Amino acid sequence: METSAVPGLVRLSWGEIDPEFGNAAVLPAVAMDCRDLDGQGPHLVVPGDRCGARHISRVAAVRVGDDDGLWR
Repeated sequence: METSAVPGLVRLSWGEIDPEFGNAAVLPAVAMDCRDLDGQGPHLVVPGDRCGARHISRVAAVRVGDDDGLWR
């Protein structure tokens, strides 16, 4: 899960990034076109995301966890 300094929240399922299932690349980015993103902060980039809704700028935190207790 990624959160941004700009209000918003992104959730990714394990199946999306599992190499044997969705195999989606989810990338933290600190540069674009060989230029640092210092003024914009780090970004979350999901290449192939159809609408680009999960491209998040100024990522403030990254949390990996099980919110629903399914795996307990």
